[in-house]
Amino acid sequence: MTLTPKVEALFQAVDQLMLEGIDINSMTVAQIAGRAGIGKGTTYEYFSTKEELIAGALLYKISDICQKIVNKMETGKNFREKLGYLLDAIETSEHEKACLLKVVNIVTDKSPISSQIEKQVQIHVRDMFIPENILDYLLESAVKEGWQQGQVPVVYTKLNIASKLLTYTMFSLIPDYQRDCEPKVMYRLVSDSICDELGV
Repeated sequence: MTLTPKVEALFQAVDQLMLEGIDINSMTVAQIAGRAGIGKGTTYEYFSTKEELIAGALLYKISDICQKIVNKMETGKNFREKLGYLLDAIETSEHEKACLLKVVNIVTDKSPISSQIEKQVQIHVRDMFIPENILDYLLESAVKEGWQQGQVPVVYTKLNIASKLLTYTMFSLIPDYQRDCEPKVMYRLVSDSICDELGV
């Protein structure tokens, strides 16, 4: 997705405000525009509502994260190595994990921002990387190593893998969980579980 400099500045402003702990529902257009160094009126030349602006910023951030992860995964020699790069990315990128979980939460809360995210995904699906692209890439890699769909619907397999990746994301974000299980043990459990699921 190609952005104009002003739209990019607005998206970066949303990201910076989130980094500072400001809840997206309480952000204002004036706040975002001020941080971007753009007039509030100019913002409305690009976005009809605050929700449209924030949804666009979140999706752009998620797309950028997913694109970088897939680029790294493409350097892996086999499925397990590609999966390792994905788990490493989850483990090391605190802000990105928090952003991804925020989007998951928003999509399920049926808020005005949620509706905008759904709408923008439908509009920009061809020029945007979303977490499902990573799952598609993993499954394509698994096929090359012998995985066959069989009787199980692909959507079930995708959701099953996504749940394991979400488990690992939650584990790596919450220090209390790491007292009960060493990170390298959880890493191995998740990796082995996904590989076993696909028989690779």
